[in-house]
Amino acid sequence: MFDSQRNGNLPYAGIPYEDINWYDIAGQPFGIASNFNAIVFGDANNIVDTKGAFAVRRDFVSPRGLTLAYGNDGNLTGTGYSPDLVRFLVGRNIAMQGPLVVVGHVVAGGNFRAAEGSTYLIGKDGTDDQIQELKVLYQAQGGSQYWIPGDRGSHYIISSYDVPRFIPASRIGADVSEFFDDARESIEFYHECITNLNANGTVTDHFHEKILRGNDPVQNVFVIDARPNGILDKELRFEIPNGSIAIVIFRTGNNAHLQYGLWGSENLANRTLYVFEDAANIYMEVPAAIWGSILAPNAMFHGHQTGGHASDTDTGACTRTDSNPCSGTDTSSRRTASCRVSSLPARGNEDRI
Repeated sequence: MFDSQRNGNLPYAGIPYEDINWYDIAGQPFGIASNFNAIVFGDANNIVDTKGAFAVRRDFVSPRGLTLAYGNDGNLTGTGYSPDLVRFLVGRNIAMQGPLVVVGHVVAGGNFRAAEGSTYLIGKDGTDDQIQELKVLYQAQGGSQYWIPGDRGSHYIISSYDVPRFIPASRIGADVSEFFDDARESIEFYHECITNLNANGTVTDHFHEKILRGNDPVQNVFVIDARPNGILDKELRFEIPNGSIAIVIFRTGNNAHLQYGLWGSENLANRTLYVFEDAANIYMEVPAAIWGSILAPNAMFHGHQTGGHASDTDTGACTRTDSNPCSGTDTSSRRTASCRVSSLPARGNEDRI
């Protein structure tokens, strides 16, 4: 079983290509998905970059390129080179007109197309046969017989100067459909669990902001009801005890409209969870800065055309708030699980969406 208990100490993001399976984590509302910046259960398209790992259940399509896992400052902060971690996991097809550049492995369940210049940076494991193993993992039909991974001292590079290269899920025996199915089941159950929590904090309206106050030393729950129009047009500011977690439940109706540029604060990003209870669409109508994680397994997220960022996130969907973790895909303990959140992703990563 993959040990993903990170507690903010492990620098890497992603999951090992030899263990693409779903696991629960005690008190962590994102489960194994906490190792991704975003996990999307439909299609994803036209995303510019994600500072950590990225998972898409169906197809990823883009008229541009995509860069993944370079960290906030472009110096691999929060990611790092890894010999085995998958930083881009796609259940079906990848179709891009620009290059794909990833600090980590790329696995897809279907077809793969990306422009020349696509490159993956892979950490060294210290073994003598790693280059040969990488050659096998990334072999491609029609590729040059002379192709080998490049050695850059601190890491290897997988280049696609001849033909597009990736790791087919079947080559490593990974059932990516099962991974996403298990993730979806878990997420939908715990989304319902969290949205049934009672508020224990208060929301005070001011002209340009909502002040969310709570005094619980562990978990503060706030409810913002924006029905029927779903307009969210004020800054969100938190006043909660040091070390506690904030959960904000939005009730917006079918469409949520994000019309203000700041939610939360950077110092609370890894302790803030935004939960969309009933939205089918979330429209970022301004280039907003969202400090925290977003739980919206039943919604499509529409980013602003000029950008914006969601920080420390698993955007579009997430999981888990049980105090009694299941093992693997066993769901028996979910029915009696607590909705107490003890931790959230600690990456501090920002995504351009």
